[in-house]
Amino acid sequence: MGQFAYKAVNRTGMHITGMVEAPDRRSAVATLADKDQFVIELARSAEAPAVSGPERLIRQLLGFLRFGSRRISGKDILAMTSQLSAALRAGLPLLNSLEIIRDQQHKAAMKELLAKLVRSVSSGESLSDAMSAQQGVFSPLCISMVRVGETGGILDQTTSQLAQILTRDEKIKTGMKNASAYPIFVLGLGLVSTVIVITFVLPTVMETIVGGVEMLPLPTKILLALSDFIRAYGWLVLIAAVAGGIVLRKWTKTAGRLRWDGIK
Repeated sequence: MGQFAYKAVNRTGMHITGMVEAPDRRSAVATLADKDQFVIELARSAEAPAVSGPERLIRQLLGFLRFGSRRISGKDILAMTSQLSAALRAGLPLLNSLEIIRDQQHKAAMKELLAKLVRSVSSGESLSDAMSAQQGVFSPLCISMVRVGETGGILDQTTSQLAQILTRDEKIKTGMKNASAYPIFVLGLGLVSTVIVITFVLPTVMETIVGGVEMLPLPTKILLALSDFIRAYGWLVLIAAVAGGIVLRKWTKTAGRLRWDGIK
């Protein structure tokens, strides 16, 4: 049993707030519905214990290093959502639907994810709570729409709508990737070529110049100074670039997400 803080509205339109004790979210919604109170917001009163700094850092590092078959992509979530929607619209119970989708998976990461969802739902948790527990896998939109479907008893409809939204998002992402692939390749190739020329080719050529560096024009002197700096401190520049990329990625996922979306 647990306590849930809720906001609800009754048949007269009056807004009500309070606490209700129930084993899970579904039972809490049903208890309030029996009292002619229709839930607007519902949350557990006791939040999960905070994760320590080192543990959070390790989780972020592991999430950053996920690749290949261990990485769950947006297309994987789209496929799972579409399958779940089809199973629910066919009249299958939620737990049976999840078990069937789990058994059909060939990707190890997806099979593991669905196994966790099956265990959570079979133990009495709602699907939205089980999805929330999978850090960084499901977007807030996915979790919110599933929660709305559970609360209103229209999970088959909300998962169908969610699948349509995710399909549109994947089309946009694919289009953006295809459009930016060639410019990124050219830019990267140009950057690598410039570094090679400045670091290795230019110093060799300058050794053949008669009269020394003092005879060269100012732009060439600046270029030589840049070459010397890269050869001496290139490793430091590389570390700073990687660290800056990690900080930027974290900022765009948290406090700076809205501003970053505006820039894009």
